[in-house]
Amino acid sequence: MDQNLFRTEKRKLWLLRIIAVFAALSFLLLLGMASAFYSALGSIRDMTAQVGALTEKLETMSGKVETAVDEITSATQGLSDVDWPALAGSVQDAAASAQNGMQTASDALTSIDLETLNQAIADLAQVVGPLAQFVSRFG
Repeated sequence: MDQNLFRTEKRKLWLLRIIAVFAALSFLLLLGMASAFYSALGSIRDMTAQVGALTEKLETMSGKVETAVDEITSATQGLSDVDWPALAGSVQDAAASAQNGMQTASDALTSIDLETLNQAIADLAQVVGPLAQFVSRFG
């Protein structure tokens, strides 16, 4: 019986060792999980701060986008209020008027008799020349 008792005690010791190793491994696993949880909690805090900063930026950008949309809407409304056919007609009328004015000026230039103009300038020079000499002697 001593041997049976010895064997039983040996088995108990072996089971206690297995339980101790299992308990140590469980403790290390629990410690690792707590460390991972703490690290994840720090990351979540950092992410929360980043999300807050991004939210502020998005709110600022949202206001700017609303302003831009309002300005585009206003510009579009202004463009839709323009009477494009009347504007095109005014431009065509202005172009036709300018063309008529150019034609009138061109006709006036071509109708000038350059021979007669040159003769009139020569006659004027003959009259003014002696008068200028007279004024310069006594003047």
